[in-house]
Amino acid sequence: SPSYQYFLYDGQSKRFKHGEDLDALNMSGPSFNKALGTFEYTHKTAGYCGYIKQKFSWREGKPEMISEEEEICDLEKEIITTITRGFDANGKFTELSRQERELKQ
Repeated sequence: SPSYQYFLYDGQSKRFKHGEDLDALNMSGPSFNKALGTFEYTHKTAGYCGYIKQKFSWREGKPEMISEEEEICDLEKEIITTITRGFDANGKFTELSRQERELKQ
């Protein structure tokens, strides 16, 4: 499996610094949103469908997950379930929504 190291540009020192916290996430191909200060990546979990997409923000210079979307495929029932997780009003990371749809092959 591929392995990646990430380096982030530090505008103050005008140098790239090793992003060890990002390396630990074992990400491939993160997508950065500079305007929002967030990044996300998607990890394929099963065959032709199924994934986990996690969204992060920066907190005290370290990545912190803010939401997660998981797609689960049930090929026998021909159903795709999408689960969205995030923080509730009490600050607990929990399931926020669940949707099922028919799998169209």
